[in-house]
Amino acid sequence: MKLWTVLLMLTCEKLLRFYIVGIFQKEIGESFGSRWETTNIIVCILQINFIHKVHVEKHSLYKGEVDEEKKEYLCEKGLEKDILNGMREEAVNKVYESVIKKGDVTIDAKVESVEKVFVDQTIDKQTRGAIPESQLRITTTLMNYADTKYQYIQGCDLIIDYLWVVSPGATGNDVITLNWNSSVFSLSDYGGPLNAYNYVTNMSTGSQDFYNFISTPAHSNSAGIGWYAQLQSPNISPKIQINPGGWAFVSFEPSYMFHVNDNVVTDLRLEYVHDNMPGISSISFSYEGASISAGGNFTDSLSKITTYRSMLVDDWG
Repeated sequence: MKLWTVLLMLTCEKLLRFYIVGIFQKEIGESFGSRWETTNIIVCILQINFIHKVHVEKHSLYKGEVDEEKKEYLCEKGLEKDILNGMREEAVNKVYESVIKKGDVTIDAKVESVEKVFVDQTIDKQTRGAIPESQLRITTTLMNYADTKYQYIQGCDLIIDYLWVVSPGATGNDVITLNWNSSVFSLSDYGGPLNAYNYVTNMSTGSQDFYNFISTPAHSNSAGIGWYAQLQSPNISPKIQINPGGWAFVSFEPSYMFHVNDNVVTDLRLEYVHDNMPGISSISFSYEGASISAGGNFTDSLSKITTYRSMLVDDWG
């Protein structure tokens, strides 16, 4: 709490003390006790409220907006500042919540990106030289948590950011699937199996419009989940929307106990499937053993494999 806030509250406390004492003396005289007894009662009430406000402000870090105290705390746990500064507000909050839940842990992290140029398949191949191209970028941030004392793995989080750097001509519903080795990791129950949303840039204001908030995958299996990415916001005119994108946070816990030095290596396989002809074609999900896949007649896709290693980040390749 800032110093000027404390001083203001203390000043108000004194003014209220004299005001209420005057009312008590006028209305009930000495029947309630002496001036000092009345004053002490009021001061106690004010002090309780003051302490409560300090407590609430202190613990609002657990669910409030990103602030420097959260960032400093995560840096103390091992998260590199460059990675932290590149994360969205929601990602910082979710990682902070993960650390609070897991207790005294050390964080390792790595960031990887992949891009692909998509060609609009709705135009005849004879005019391919004039076919517009779009470009999709996917960035994954993998968080690895180990308890500080014994170095046993407490879980990992995968943060997914995707952005159409060059807007696609087809802006329907795309599909994202994520698969993993269920013998190594399983979805964490804490905070839900999936947190995701979509956004577009409003050309008129330059601001981002957020929509399609997701807390449950459209399809799930023991080693995979799938959800829809909506490329068009229902909140503003399609004519002023550009650069659709999205964000997702998936949290995992170990399927068995293992140590950072056990050299556990496993892949998290992400696939983004783009519908080139919305309204004519559709993307369907299918189950392959414990995994989930998606595809359709007029689709294109971009895959991103993020390799998890139990060793500390300094040893990651």
